[in-house]
Amino acid sequence: MKKTILLLLIWTAICQPIWAQVTIEQLMQTQMALTEFNGDEDFNIPQVGRSEDIKYKSRTIAALYSLILPGAGQYYIGDGVKTKLFLGIEAGTWISYFGFRKYGSFKKEAAKGWAVLKAGACPNNNDDRYWVKMTYYDNRDRNEGYGEFGYNQMASVVERENAILFPETPEYYWNWDNKADRQKYRNLRNQSKTAYDRADITIGILIANHVISAVQAYWGAGKYNRRQEFSLSGFKMYYSFNPDFENPSVIIGLTKHFN
Repeated sequence: MKKTILLLLIWTAICQPIWAQVTIEQLMQTQMALTEFNGDEDFNIPQVGRSEDIKYKSRTIAALYSLILPGAGQYYIGDGVKTKLFLGIEAGTWISYFGFRKYGSFKKEAAKGWAVLKAGACPNNNDDRYWVKMTYYDNRDRNEGYGEFGYNQMASVVERENAILFPETPEYYWNWDNKADRQKYRNLRNQSKTAYDRADITIGILIANHVISAVQAYWGAGKYNRRQEFSLSGFKMYYSFNPDFENPSVIIGLTKHFN
């Protein structure tokens, strides 16, 4: 009897399709756990799948996740590559944003320091117009030193009664030593402005990354669901195993599911 069972197991292993990659022990354990054996007529054909068994992914949830955090929706549907891609873009863009802001602030402070050193500007003046006008005018008041026109003098001539003049107080005083020093101040200000402009561009990139990630997650969830449904129509192996020691039998075959 033992020889018969051993030969049966060997025959089953040889006849088993290569692509199934399931050992006879696994077949026995699975079948015995799922089915009660009642002799030769106990023939089990496992279902290849039902639509209610599919674990669908919500397109709306996937899109919402990625809209909040790019890559989260891709993680939800199990797309590891795109998860890393969108998260990487998000992290890199935020690093760029803070980097540009930091560089812009550094150049802005450097420009102020240069104006204090070379034009006698007041470091405690928080009026942005003061620091902007200093870029274009040699001094505040009138011809002083090498200067051609001061801001107040020029504004009075050009804008007349509409001119907004700086008060003649120490807080609004400046006078550049020479044109080269003023030009360097202007260059520092321009570098600061360029850095802040690039920081603003990164905000646009961040918004685009959120939107694109959400759209891709929505599309990816639909693709995931279609792939799950398609798997229902593939070939599946079925088997029936009767462990009756007096009359054991194993039947192996293929099924094709049609919608």
